[in-house]
Amino acid sequence: MRDSQRDMILECWRDMRAGKTLFAEAPTGIGKTVSVLYGAARAMGGSDIRRIFYLTAKASTRREAYAAAGRLAGAGAGLRTMVLTAKEQICPRKTGPNFICDPEHCPLAKGYYDRRAAALESLILNYKGYPAGAISQAASKHSVCPYELSLDLSEYCDIIICDYNYAFDPAVKLRRYFADDAYCGGKNVFLIDEAHNLPDRARDLFSAKLSSGELEQV
Repeated sequence: MRDSQRDMILECWRDMRAGKTLFAEAPTGIGKTVSVLYGAARAMGGSDIRRIFYLTAKASTRREAYAAAGRLAGAGAGLRTMVLTAKEQICPRKTGPNFICDPEHCPLAKGYYDRRAAALESLILNYKGYPAGAISQAASKHSVCPYELSLDLSEYCDIIICDYNYAFDPAVKLRRYFADDAYCGGKNVFLIDEAHNLPDRARDLFSAKLSSGELEQV
């Protein structure tokens, strides 16, 4: 362990246990990802922290975070980790603009709750880590919607790796965790990768868009 990593882990652990916000700036290559994940994992022990959300805007950093969480699990952390993938990317039936996502038109959504338990059981009993491929495979085997399966699976996970939008976008945020009437309780830790990108993302999320092409069609 490098000295800089030790300092970062200790600071993360102290601030997470105290419910504080920490801004960390460090050069590439010192091991920031595994340091903050390890600090968060240690902070969960003996506290009321229920889940760790690792938020990032890039697929490459999602893969890096998942690999770091896997190393923690391999060292005995025993934490379940999943990568939450956008519906547009994980849905096997989205073939064009005329696709309708509802139980009346999609056989994977129709009767989903009748087949969900078996799909969840196959994942929970056999794995500790859930990349998009593992979720898609289980969903295909049990003929259920992979996106809905990933949302339900997240309730059994300790580390959820996903895009900023799932925590901050009013339209797509995970209501089961972040709505006023959220039914999945507990304190959450947010590890926000490249947080300097958040202001631009927030402006996009909270700004209405007017399209001249759509107006012309109207």
